[in-house]
Amino acid sequence: MSLMSDLYVGHSGLTTSQNALNTTGNNLANIQTKGYTRQQVVQSDAIYNSLGLSATTANQVGSGVTIAAIRQVRDRFMDTAYRQESGRQGFYSASYSAVSEIETLFGEMEGVKVSTVISDLWSSIQELAKTPNDTTSLALFRDSAEQFVERFTDVYNGMKEYQSKLNIKVENTVNRINELGNTIFSLNKQILTIESGGVEHANDLRDLRNSALDELSGLVNISYKESAEGYVLVDIEGKDFVTNTCYYSMDLDYDLITGFETPVWPQLNNEEVFDMSQPISTRLNTDIGELKAYILARGSGTYNYTDMPVKPDSSDTATYPLGETDPQYIADLAEYEDKMDAYDEISSSAIGKVMTEFDQLFHGIVTQINDILSPNKTVTLDDGTKVKVLDEDNCSYGANGEIGVELFSRKAIDRYTKQTLTLEDGTTAEYYVYNEEDPNSTNTLYTLGNVKINDDVLKDESILPMTTKQGDADHDRALALVNAWTSSFARLNPVDASDVDYQTYYTQMLGDIANLGSVYKASEDALDTTTTYLDNERQKVAGVSSDEELTNMIRFQSAYNASSRYFTVVSDMLDYLLAQLGT
Repeated sequence: MSLMSDLYVGHSGLTTSQNALNTTGNNLANIQTKGYTRQQVVQSDAIYNSLGLSATTANQVGSGVTIAAIRQVRDRFMDTAYRQESGRQGFYSASYSAVSEIETLFGEMEGVKVSTVISDLWSSIQELAKTPNDTTSLALFRDSAEQFVERFTDVYNGMKEYQSKLNIKVENTVNRINELGNTIFSLNKQILTIESGGVEHANDLRDLRNSALDELSGLVNISYKESAEGYVLVDIEGKDFVTNTCYYSMDLDYDLITGFETPVWPQLNNEEVFDMSQPISTRLNTDIGELKAYILARGSGTYNYTDMPVKPDSSDTATYPLGETDPQYIADLAEYEDKMDAYDEISSSAIGKVMTEFDQLFHGIVTQINDILSPNKTVTLDDGTKVKVLDEDNCSYGANGEIGVELFSRKAIDRYTKQTLTLEDGTTAEYYVYNEEDPNSTNTLYTLGNVKINDDVLKDESILPMTTKQGDADHDRALALVNAWTSSFARLNPVDASDVDYQTYYTQMLGDIANLGSVYKASEDALDTTTTYLDNERQKVAGVSSDEELTNMIRFQSAYNASSRYFTVVSDMLDYLLAQLGT
């Protein structure tokens, strides 16, 4: 081997050590850079020169050292575990935020409490029972009812406004997911271009891609793999998102009725991204990603008491004379089962569930008070039709002598319409026909957002019917209000065992909200611990350690100095030989 070849050996050592020092310096410079993956220099022998063959060995002489690769140090299994748990944490964090917002709307920790207006209404009914036709008691009753309607309506409108905010979050999250998909696809192409020659590694671009995958995993449930060419192929909810040829962006299907948007896949004929029919389960991996949590919390629309399934009671002989074989019972049971199917989706939405339960409470209080003040009865017409009319024989009177005055009114429809009816016995007379509630027409419902205090009662509370025909205070009607308040009126939801009174109903509803929030918070905290642990573990592999890098710097600096000394010695030898040959 010639001395000129020895110079190349020294030069290769200098070059390799210098590149290794540069890599170490780059690692130290990025020690606080989020998403940076430490780089590791892999050295290998340079080519060998063959000097001939002997009977037993091949005589070869090395030509120094070279850099085989500057590679990223990552644990792919740890990355996968972290990203899945990060997505699950995102789901429960978003879900907990929604429940916390609902709790804030009810104001039980601060502000005007819903429980306060319920208690005030109950107190006014108790006072009314003492002096039913006293102007002061009637005014207190009216005023507390007005505050009750206003506070309940405020909370209901607050839930609808929060639904709109969640809808905006859905839109923004889908846009961000599309941006990340485009970023990953673009980085795939850049990485392939740089690495196609088999010489360079696009480590900085790979860091950007890994950061994009980290963020994407928190927004939606993803699976991914890296192809032999260096592409990362990404699926969302089992559907192609980023491929080696393109990325498929999500779209939003806008509902003209609700104004809500639902993520869909345009390339799959607008198939919805999420299958909401599946139960939320860690075992099924259906509890991953902020986007799904936003959609679940928001629900698919606004809800009211008509969405609450109420199972018909076959033992109610007044309604179902034939029991379980009664045609009306069979029809009502079928309707109940259909509503139960729909309620499964509603109950998975934090806001949807509370909206339905809250409106059922409001509807129960409003209609029961109205029915006591303005009682109805059912009459049969000459054609067999049954209609509800004001029960004039069981009415009380206001100070102006009027009957049938309700406290709570629907905004667009009166309680009664005066009509001439012919009954089944052939008699004809004028009746106040009750305008029934129609589930298909919100304007006809005693529901939140559609109820106000009767305008006439607001002007003069004394017209409330709390005086008997003889002009005495109607204690019996006031007592009926007290008994109605303390009696069971409904169960909180279909899975509850029994009916409860208004106060207990509200307490149970708040308890359910608090329990749900507690479950979400506990899950979020547990997952925060898990993701922190997993991130720390992967940072032990991928993160930069200043102690380790300083040790490498000393090692590479020593190798550089050794190569420099070697180069100097060979150079001096050449100088000496040239000088001797010259003489």
